[in-house]
Amino acid sequence: MDVYTLLYYRFLTREDRKVYRPHIVAITKKYELDRDTMQRISDIQTSLAEGYQTRTQSGKDRVSKILKVLYHERELSEIEVI
Repeated sequence: MDVYTLLYYRFLTREDRKVYRPHIVAITKKYELDRDTMQRISDIQTSLAEGYQTRTQSGKDRVSKILKVLYHERELSEIEVI
């Protein structure tokens, strides 16, 4: 799930990115990702996000559902476990 968390990060609002930035930092430290790897991830994020504005409404809804599971519901699940 960490891979998807990294890849879909770019779809978050700026405010949400500030909130979830510590999750991204933790993932990069967990897997010891180097600068080249992070650049490649950034390139993939950009590529994924480029077509977002031209997506159909169902495509945008799908991305919203993915973000909800990856970030919002996941955080709630982690809080409940603690």
